[in-house]
This record gives sequence, C-alpha cells and structure tokens, in this order.
Amino acid sequence: MKNSSRPVNHFVILEPVSEIFHVALDLLKKQKGQESLEIIYCSTPEQAANEIREASPCVVGFSIEKMESAATAINFMRSIADKVDAKEIKVIAVNKVSTPALTKLLDKVKLSVVVTEPVPTRTLMFKLLLQIKAVELVRKQLELKAKQEERISFNGSRKSEKDEDQDAIRFSLGGRQGKD
Repeated sequence: MKNSSRPVNHFVILEPVSEIFHVALDLLKKQKGQESLEIIYCSTPEQAANEIREASPCVVGFSIEKMESAATAINFMRSIADKVDAKEIKVIAVNKVSTPALTKLLDKVKLSVVVTEPVPTRTLMFKLLLQIKAVELVRKQLELKAKQEERISFNGSRKSEKDEDQDAIRFSLGGRQGKD
C-alpha cells in the first residue's frame, strides 16, 4: 500500500463539467504527492451535497457551460452554504458564461475560485492544486481543534499537566504556610 499514512483528499465534481476541467483533473492526478486524491463524480446536486457532507473537508468543482446551468449551480451552492461558511470546503467553478450579472451573483455565493474560460489547462490545474493544499490545511486545523477539545477536563476548564503540577505545589506551600 502506497502512502497509507497520508489522508485521502476528496474532490467532489458536480457533472457535467467542461472538457478542460477533465483534462486538468487528469493532470492533477499524475502530480507527485496526489496519489491519495479521490475524485468523486456526482450527477445531481443532491448526490454531490451528500458526498460533500461525508467527505468534508474537501474540494468541490463544477462548470457553468450555459446560462441555464447557472441556476442549478447557484441552488447547489445554497444547499452547501453551511459547509462553505464553516470553511470546511473549497469550491472552484469553471465559467463559460461571462456576464456581469452572473459574475456578481457568483461573488455572492462565496466560491473560493471562479475561472473564466478560455483558460490554459496548466493554470486550471494549478488553481485546483492550490485548493487541495488549502483543504489539507483545513484538515490539520480541524485535527488540532479536536486534540485541544480532548484536553478539556471533566469540569470544563482547560488545564495542562503543567498547570496541575503548579496547583499541587501551591497546595503544599499553602499547607506549610498555615503551620508556621
């Protein structure tokens, strides 16, 4: 088993996506260090939302090829807004429809990156890679937060072993001071 200690990075794709997106994903899979990348293709926004909830933190990608698909994309983003707001997912969209109204609308739904076609394949691959790196950082932050929560003692206060040792010293000093 190669790289079994490395966590799997999930990339959820809401299809259909543009050809350039497929090519960039194929190049990305071949990059050194991306052996653990798992690409999950979803045919419906509901399926994608379920996969995101199971796989988060993860990267999500979709394309807007026609103005009609923009409404689906906006509704999809609203359905996963809680994960976006919690910064557990990064969302990248490849947009073929470049209108000021759509651009303004996409800004409101908090996409991490919007790439307007035409775009060079390597540029898109680089942007995808940056989002994966950002998700790896989110995963590490969540792990640190979980470890910190484990340290909370039973009464709800945070104490390190050093603090407990100092309490013991204060208690023993307090006992001596009372006898003097």
